[in-house]
Amino acid sequence: MNLFNGKMCVSRMIKDKTVLALIPARGGSKGLPGKNIKNFLGKPLICWPIQLALSSRYIDKVVVSTDSEEIAGVAVASGAEVSRRPEILAGDTAIVADVVRFTIKSLANERHNFDYIILLEATSPMRTLQLVDSCIEKIIEEDADSVATFNQAEPPPTRLWKISGNKVEPYITGADPWLPRQQQDNAYHLNGLLYLFKVKTFLEGNINTLFVGKGVPVITDIKCIDIDTQEDFDIAELILRNRT
Repeated sequence: MNLFNGKMCVSRMIKDKTVLALIPARGGSKGLPGKNIKNFLGKPLICWPIQLALSSRYIDKVVVSTDSEEIAGVAVASGAEVSRRPEILAGDTAIVADVVRFTIKSLANERHNFDYIILLEATSPMRTLQLVDSCIEKIIEEDADSVATFNQAEPPPTRLWKISGNKVEPYITGADPWLPRQQQDNAYHLNGLLYLFKVKTFLEGNINTLFVGKGVPVITDIKCIDIDTQEDFDIAELILRNRT
């Protein structure tokens, strides 16, 4: 049993390691106001990562970091703890690494109970429980410092162009965008489904990335939508509705 914020919780430790799920969800959103608690396929968007984390075989506790009373209320009703973030970490320019550091420090009395943090953003609801648990297993089995998820980039950067006035040239010098797709170099981009990292390595690094130390990339074929607009929201609903 672990003691967390005065509450007892059943440990789901994997090889004596504990995992905290952190879900950042600020109240302000210019692209789609109120998106974190907007009804997404029958329940508030924030509920998707909360319920997924609570269903994990390995996650010991779920914390939502927010500045919003509405989001906090929904989070608590869904079974999560809440970490209140200050206004300085609630604006458009807030860096997620700073939010992570603040949350760790705000839970200073308990932080040593957690060896790893898995960051699950509410705006990326396409992740699966199998992906979450397999990534936790991977970071333990490979004794890695971090795991992050990637998708293959389409198109690859070797097929991109740079336009300056009327001058058009390959974005990458020496690349041949006209080559068939099969002959282009593969490239990958972070898809935001999850970031998983050792708390100790993250704090010691004091940098603004969550893919730290000995990083293990996990390449997925999951169709990813980072919800920022109503169009993103509608597309994500359509994809998940068809998936289920």
